[in-house]
Amino acid sequence: LVRRVEEDPGYGAVTNQAVGMVEGAPFVLLCHDDVELAPNTVRVLVEELYRSNAGMVGPKLVRWDKPREILQMGLAVDKTGFPTPIVERGEFDQEQHDSVRDVFALPSACLLVRADLFTAVGGFDEAIDFLGDDVELAWRIQLAGARVVLSPDARVCHLEALGERRGVDDRRRLQARHRLRATLVCYGPWHLLRVVPQAALLSLVE
Repeated sequence: LVRRVEEDPGYGAVTNQAVGMVEGAPFVLLCHDDVELAPNTVRVLVEELYRSNAGMVGPKLVRWDKPREILQMGLAVDKTGFPTPIVERGEFDQEQHDSVRDVFALPSACLLVRADLFTAVGGFDEAIDFLGDDVELAWRIQLAGARVVLSPDARVCHLEALGERRGVDDRRRLQARHRLRATLVCYGPWHLLRVVPQAALLSLVE
């Protein structure tokens, strides 16, 4: 099935619409339009999701034009929602990081998610149109008690075309706004009193 939309409300909103068209599937595979999956990627992701009893699992992302260079293998996130790559970008891939591990978040370029869990947490936050939607979704999935797991045996080439579609200043503004939204949604009132002033100070300095 193909669903056409008149305008671009953002990746998260369109993905939610697409998932809503699917009935009876145990999992949903969410992909950007600028990725190329290895032939065994889906099988490896499904096997790891079962093996790890995870809620969401993602692959190793490598450069489109230089697939021996790593782009991302999961994200760590500080208390203000600021993401940090676990593996250095551009590092030559010698399988030195190839171990299945729990991570805080996974890039939304390619994700396999339990369909019932995706629906239970409400899918992507549609107020986050680009940048930060992956961290916010993974955060809520973990709050629901599910694991987020990296499966490095699954490989996906990523072109990263977003940089050609949005300017640098616009991306920085969106990232800051969406980090704040994720913090407001995912923290309880007590932690908000502690974290929000720190996040506001960091944003002001930035």
